[in-house]
Amino acid sequence: MPETLIEKEMVEMDIPTVAGVDRAANKRIWLIVKRADTDDINKALWSAAQINDLPDSSFAVIEPGGTKDETGRTVPRGLRHLPYKDGSGKVDLPHLRNALSRLPQTNISAELKAKAKAKLEAAAREAGIETGTEKRDSPSKEDENRMTEEEIKALQKKVTDSEAALKEANEKVAKLEGELAEVKKSLKPEPEDIWKGVNPEVRKQFEAQKTRAEEAEKVAKAERDQRIEKEYIAKAEKLTDIPNLKSEDFGKVLKALSEKAPEELAKVEALLSAANETLKTNNVLLQAIGKSGPAPNSAEARLEEIAKRYHAEKKAPTFEQAYDLALKDNPDLYAQYNTEKRQGVK
Repeated sequence: MPETLIEKEMVEMDIPTVAGVDRAANKRIWLIVKRADTDDINKALWSAAQINDLPDSSFAVIEPGGTKDETGRTVPRGLRHLPYKDGSGKVDLPHLRNALSRLPQTNISAELKAKAKAKLEAAAREAGIETGTEKRDSPSKEDENRMTEEEIKALQKKVTDSEAALKEANEKVAKLEGELAEVKKSLKPEPEDIWKGVNPEVRKQFEAQKTRAEEAEKVAKAERDQRIEKEYIAKAEKLTDIPNLKSEDFGKVLKALSEKAPEELAKVEALLSAANETLKTNNVLLQAIGKSGPAPNSAEARLEEIAKRYHAEKKAPTFEQAYDLALKDNPDLYAQYNTEKRQGVK
């Protein structure tokens, strides 16, 4: 049965905000009819011509880029937005409310919207109109932390998608690990698997041959090491003028150096060869001096006697080193020896 329509008088209300909900609190159907005088409505509306004739000060914001005409108004007129004052400069309340409601949908930059909002809200406060932004301008911490239903759904979807992607990735990893294990088995079969199905006698012969090959390799290596060692001993034997050098022991040292530092071996061999040549030259000179013999009672003869005594007493391993020690211990004789040499004394 249809409900009875009850005619009631409308009350003029100032509604600052309207909040949307997901379901109605009252399921009754209402039909609201408001009668108004046509002249009053026409007075409240401005035509396009009236808006074009308004001064720039009647608008909440004007976009840059225009010019002024002879009356001081901005052209093109489309750069002027949100009229809220009449031609006399008085705030028009219906148009002020309309400007506040249209501001979010106005196609201007965020910076210009902020300027327009500040101007319109200031005018609304002076006129005693609540804009509904007072509470929103200073939200509580609870409001700041509250997520909208759309944000929650979006976050839940991201979590679900991430879990699905992680599950898929884990399945791929497990599959790849299985494939890798199979590849390893095919590439490196177990030793016992190789001999499956092979005659035991064949395996025995193979292992015997392998043992003989390993022993032959050991023998060959030993012979090779012995041959190389003899080569380095032969090199050491050529260093005849280096004192206290045992060729057999030093040959082994040279062989070990060739294995550990082959690049440095060449430098060591060159240095030893040069030292050997120098000592050989010195020995020849000393032998020549010994053949001619120094003059009796000369400084040279006395130095030679001291050197022989030092060598006999094992103060120096060689006669040459003993002679150097005699020169250091007897500076006066050394000076007399140099004088005699200058004077040609034998």
